[in-house]
Amino acid sequence: MISVGFVGLGLIGARRFHIAQKMGCRIAFAIDPDPARWASLQVEGCHYASSIAELNTVEQGPVDAIFIAIPHDLAHSACRWALERKAHVLCEKPLGITLAEAGAIRSQSKAAGLHLCAGFNYRFLSGVAAMRDLLREGGLGDLHRVRICMAHGGRPGMEAEWKLQRKRAGGGALIDPGIHLVDLVRHLFGEPEVVDCDLRRRFWNVDVEDNCSLRLRIGSAEVTIDVSLTSWKNLFSIEAFGRDGLILLNGRGGNYGVQTVEYVNRWFWNGKDRRSLQDFGTPDMSFELETRAFLRKVLDGTPDSVLSTAEDGCEALRIVEAAYAAAVTRPAS
Repeated sequence: MISVGFVGLGLIGARRFHIAQKMGCRIAFAIDPDPARWASLQVEGCHYASSIAELNTVEQGPVDAIFIAIPHDLAHSACRWALERKAHVLCEKPLGITLAEAGAIRSQSKAAGLHLCAGFNYRFLSGVAAMRDLLREGGLGDLHRVRICMAHGGRPGMEAEWKLQRKRAGGGALIDPGIHLVDLVRHLFGEPEVVDCDLRRRFWNVDVEDNCSLRLRIGSAEVTIDVSLTSWKNLFSIEAFGRDGLILLNGRGGNYGVQTVEYVNRWFWNGKDRRSLQDFGTPDMSFELETRAFLRKVLDGTPDSVLSTAEDGCEALRIVEAAYAAAVTRPAS
């Protein structure tokens, strides 16, 4: 039986906690500053602490893996602590606020022979998996252009949350959720170069951007990523255009709508109709699939071509840093 621990019991941490329970893992400890979160989750035999420092005062046996889901500015120190305990780590993206922080824990995990994964659950969305399969089949031909959009409108009072504070999050819409989309570009299409980036603050009274338009290049193909925290309807789409066809992904389940993936070949009406439409409904199984893939890797080293690595986490953060450096405008602190 795999023994696991949790640092952070917010929305994502609690979700992975329930998945680990369902998988039959032994949950050794859970850390969160809010005891009310623990009260809704507590299980027999699991030690609760409000901080890492508090847990360190209690004698603890070894654990196989630790899940970390906390504000970005705390991720680096928590990962270092977990790796020092000789535990494999899945840390929600990003792996720190800076590439230097991410690189340090990547080196630490490599030296210790431990798995360090960034939480890029979008890779495990049904629509993304289907799009990846279509790309591998070659129906797109030479890639011409990619457009990716993710947008939502937040919620009242969001300006006070840590995700819209530069000191705690490292940035705004570009670093989160934008880093998810940067990772998907790498995962689906290859290694991009930053061309330019436009960052704007349009609604929220904060010191970070609430809208981002990022332009990348992969060879001769242009990639655009648009992220908005001021859209009053949740949107998620990936459009890939090639010499021989196009692939359109819409939705990602939940309140982002039904996941569909459509393939259209060039001049389909001319006697060679290879069009297809896949409908995956509204369920989002990405967190469960990612958690299971990570724990399989911990248990027996089972490789998974979708599961991210520490290198993936660092490369995504490198591109985000380059985009911030290239930004035409950036909200003042």
